[in-house]
Amino acid sequence: MQRYFVGHYERTKELDEITIFDQNIIHHMRNVMRMAIDDKCILMIEQEPYQVKVLQLDKESICCRIISRIHEQTELTVDVTMAFGLSKGDKPELIIQKCTELGANAFIPLNSERTIVKLDHKKEKKRIDRYVKVASESSEQSYRHRIPTIHNVQSLSNFSLTDYDLVIVAYEETVKSNQSYTHLSQLRQQIQSSTSVLCITGPEGGFTSSEIDQLQQHDHVMTVGLGRRILRAETAPIYMMSVLSYMLEANDC
Repeated sequence: MQRYFVGHYERTKELDEITIFDQNIIHHMRNVMRMAIDDKCILMIEQEPYQVKVLQLDKESICCRIISRIHEQTELTVDVTMAFGLSKGDKPELIIQKCTELGANAFIPLNSERTIVKLDHKKEKKRIDRYVKVASESSEQSYRHRIPTIHNVQSLSNFSLTDYDLVIVAYEETVKSNQSYTHLSQLRQQIQSSTSVLCITGPEGGFTSSEIDQLQQHDHVMTVGLGRRILRAETAPIYMMSVLSYMLEANDC
């Protein structure tokens, strides 16, 4: 059943009715889905899902009646923020799309020493707007209760780590050197006992040793390997979110 995250609306509690004013939703319901009176869909209102029936469709608004509140749990028990090195082309969109499906709650595009992509203010705003749209569409598709927050591009050198219980940095050099290393899966207990986790992955070319040294000055920062193979910049965040999602939800099965 089609889902929509509704931001601009009015609710009449006495009649259990919701009037939608979001023009993008109105366009999609009327012109794409071709909805008619009495058709049903699911509206996400302040992170709560409701099954509704369409009562009236106009160009400026759509009125629906609430049938029932849907009781489901689709969010992870830990807030996971994915900070990823900016990459070329549409790779960031792939990261945001797949990590949203896997449960990430926020994304932070990072500039670091080896970042190739350079954005001026206009280009950055255009990219962020696109990332927000990708996150919204992925949240609807994957039955999320919330749309992840997309932060503006930040510099790794000025990046604050104090808001997180645990920070996990993917660092490929431990794998290249054939040394023993900490795998992400070995942090299961720390991850499950945290309220908020920040995952950091690099751009093409990865992080420099000085950047890793800077991050490791904090006691709650852990550098990890992601297996014996070297992953692409767009693969590493998806790998990390897949492992975290499994560790946080395996007991639910």
